[in-house]
Amino acid sequence: MNEVINSKRAVKRKKSPYRSQAIMGFLMIVPTFIFLGVFKYYPALSSFFYAFTRWNGFSDPVFIGVDNFVQLFHDEVFWQSCKNVVLWTIVYCAQCIIPPLFAAELIFHLKSKRGQYFYRVILIIPMVVPEIVNQLIWQLIYDGDIGMFNRLLELIGLGNLTQDWLGNPNTAMIALMCMNFPWIHAFNMLMFYAGLQAIPGDVLESATMDGLGAWGKIRKMHFPYLIGQVKIALVLAIIACIQNVTAPLVMTSGGPGYATYVPALHMYLSAFSNSRFGYACAIGIILFIVVMLLTMLTNRLQSQTDFDA
Repeated sequence: MNEVINSKRAVKRKKSPYRSQAIMGFLMIVPTFIFLGVFKYYPALSSFFYAFTRWNGFSDPVFIGVDNFVQLFHDEVFWQSCKNVVLWTIVYCAQCIIPPLFAAELIFHLKSKRGQYFYRVILIIPMVVPEIVNQLIWQLIYDGDIGMFNRLLELIGLGNLTQDWLGNPNTAMIALMCMNFPWIHAFNMLMFYAGLQAIPGDVLESATMDGLGAWGKIRKMHFPYLIGQVKIALVLAIIACIQNVTAPLVMTSGGPGYATYVPALHMYLSAFSNSRFGYACAIGIILFIVVMLLTMLTNRLQSQTDFDA
């Protein structure tokens, strides 16, 4: 009996160092969770309350029920911004899928491993440039007086097409959508390239033996293996485009008129230019619901595709 008791005590003594280490590790990450709660989760969750109030950011909020949402759905500027962001999202999703996938395929088919590494590095280098710097550069490119785009049109004999691309309501949104040409998003390219590398070698060999050409391999072999990566890129593109505020804010301020106005910019200006923080929170809640529904729909469609396959 004593031997059994002593063995149990020995087991407890062996476990105690691991338990103390686990407690110490937990205590060390507690500050991180506190900061996340204060600076991440609290602002997001508190917006659900402020969306039902009239609040200027300084005085005490006044509860007004759903008045902000009623006003929002009668706001013509908001609906114009929704039309703009829908068009922008469609174009941006195509830009985030097609050019990076094409670049990944080209790099994957290079026989030289050193060449593959070189081109991956070349395409990744632009990621180190801050996005705000990139937007200011493109603003200069589109400038009507000294812009490089107008100078290029003059050089090829199309000087009659030169104009202020960001100052014309008919071209401002197109100019923003065409920014970052040739639209090879480095992160998506690396994700697609990793997916291509994960394809089993025997599968590729069997495709070659079956006489499939380059396009046949891409359509029947590569793309089915990349459905997961395409899904991730699509969801991230939708979220990024709906939340995009810096490009229209920095380059056009939503103008000319409301030609480049988007809901995220409407939310920002409502809060920090008009001091309507409650109304801005209501816009944020609508954007959150839209992003969540689109993500759920994408996941549902993807699961159906996997099931059918």
